Amino acid sequence: MNEETGDEITKGYSIEFRGENVIEKIEDGKYYLKSKITYTSECSYEIKVLETNIPGYESVIGQKFYTEILETAKIDKLIKIRSKGEEWKTLVLRKVEE
Repeated sequence: MNEETGDEITKGYSIEFRGENVIEKIEDGKYYLKSKITYTSECSYEIKVLETNIPGYESVIGQKFYTEILETAKIDKLIKIRSKGEEWKTLVLRKVEE
């Protein structure tokens, strides 16, 4: 859920950070996007897309996306980020623990 606008981002979307790897899952894991993360400061990072099985997304393999962490709210488990692919997008995401 994008808490900034109340819009559903993508049905069944999740993102998992593990060391240098980032895995984004769509439709509860039916589709995925695997990336390598490089932190450029305490509040920013670049993600380079390594592989995906999302139809029509083959062209993003090898591309880098820049993200800034703008705010965090630990009590509410919220994080506000600004990410740039072709254009800047601001999202407020809620951390969910399984």
